[in-house]
Formats: sequence, C-alpha cells, structure tokens
Amino acid sequence: MRIYRQQLMSGAAAARDTAIIIDVFRAFTCSAMLLSYGVECLLLEEDPDNWDASLYLGRIYTRWGRFERALSLLPEKADVWDAWAWLNRAFCLDALGRRNEALDIYENLAQWGASCSIGAWAQLGLEKPTWPADLPIEPEPGEFRFTPTREWHASASDSAVYFGPESAIDGDRSTSWGTGGSPDKMQDGHHPGQWFKLVFDSPQRVSRVVLDHYGEKTFYTNNWARGLKAEVTLNGSTWEPVEVTAGGPRAPHTVRFDPPQEISGIRFEVAEKHLPEWWSIAEVFVFSRSQ
Repeated sequence: MRIYRQQLMSGAAAARDTAIIIDVFRAFTCSAMLLSYGVECLLLEEDPDNWDASLYLGRIYTRWGRFERALSLLPEKADVWDAWAWLNRAFCLDALGRRNEALDIYENLAQWGASCSIGAWAQLGLEKPTWPADLPIEPEPGEFRFTPTREWHASASDSAVYFGPESAIDGDRSTSWGTGGSPDKMQDGHHPGQWFKLVFDSPQRVSRVVLDHYGEKTFYTNNWARGLKAEVTLNGSTWEPVEVTAGGPRAPHTVRFDPPQEISGIRFEVAEKHLPEWWSIAEVFVFSRSQ
C-alpha cells in the first residue's frame, strides 16, 4: 500500500478508490466537502471510548439523516462544551417524532439568546419541529431565476483560502465564499466593514436577491451575518440603500424589489460584530418576475 500526503482540496479531487482521513475533527469538517468533490461513500470508524469522537460522529450522522444512529452517540445531558451535541440530540428527537423530549432540550438551550447560534436554533425548535436539512430556495409564483454567467463579477473585502467570492456565483451550493478565520478562535468571526459585492454584465430587472448561507451537504449552517445592510446601483457609481431581511438558522438574508427594479449591482456589508462564526454565502440567488 502506498501512502500519499496531500493538501485536502487537491487530495480530494485526485483521490481514487479508498482514502483515509485520520482525526475525527477533520472528518467532521471535511465530509461535506469530500461529498461535493464526488466521493461516493464515506465510512466512519467509531471509537466508543473516545467521547469527543462520539460527539462529532453524532453530529455527522444527524446531518446525514441517520437519526437513530446519532442518538446512540449524542449525550442526554450536556454542559457548555457539549451544547452543540445536545442541540443535535434535540434535532434527532424532533425528526423521529419525539417532540416533547426535543422541547425540553430547546427550552434549556434557548436561554443562550437569539444572538448565539445555539440559542437561535433552540428558539426555532420551540416554534416548530426542527432539524438541519438542505434549505430549498425556489422562485415564487411568477418569478424566474437568473443563471449566473461568466460576465458576472463577485468581489469581497475578505476571503478565506479556497472560499473566494466567485464560489458564491458558481451555481454550486456545496461551495461557498467565506470571510475567513477559524471557528474555534474567538478573535475570528465577522465584523463591521466586511462586504460582498455582485456586479452584473448589464443592468438586470430584479425582483428578489437571496443570500444562501445554508448551502447543501454542509455542517456549517450558522454563518449568516449578524446585522447586514445592503445597497444597489444602476450606473456603477451611485449607490442607494435598500432593505434587507434579518438572517437566521433557516432564514436567508433577502432583498425584495416590489415592483421589480433595474440594477447593475448589489453590495452587502456587515453592521454588527459576531463571534465565532464567519459570514458565508453558498450561493447568491437572483430572481426576476415575468411581465
């Protein structure tokens, strides 16, 4: 057997037959990425004596929809360090129809407050049965979606390696743009002044713009901007503010134009500091309305 040491992205693209990732945290963070790069099957090696491994694997199984298996790995009680695993237990209970048990967990975690990702998810769980699944973003009645072209140009103030702004307009919801930083370092996150801009090749008549922070096949579903402002331009030099909705666990930021408005570009800027999550956009959805 030959062993090759490669960078994650190039290695995932070049891998054939069987590949092994050593370190459960990297398995957790990379599994969605590997699936998006064409991996057909991931086999997880479980270690019942490794508490941290069980927590991460439980979260992976939750996102994959294997709720019974996830429950066997996720804690019935948790402290602050295990709160994400405890929240995932509530997701599994909800998905399996055990609503009252899920509500008990949501009530405990909702005390964290809506500004915290865990608290925001718990608040949503109190309102209705909740678990992470791909979020459909479809045209509304009378709408159609623009297909991004090579002439569209995306730019940003900050970008993580492999998460450039072009990934937000590539038509692939399993890739994304992100401001960068490490989610486990409290000095990261996102902060006022960070921006993302999309300019069209020519003015477009737009009815709605949706920033999909959720994506597909991803475990990081919490990267909506906490506080966001938006502005549009017709001539590329004069910008006018427009209203943008607040984001949330399953609520993408949205700008509506009623009636539809002709614009040549749109720009979003963070208005509030938030730790520790990045601000990410998996895909920008641009819609117009039929005459």
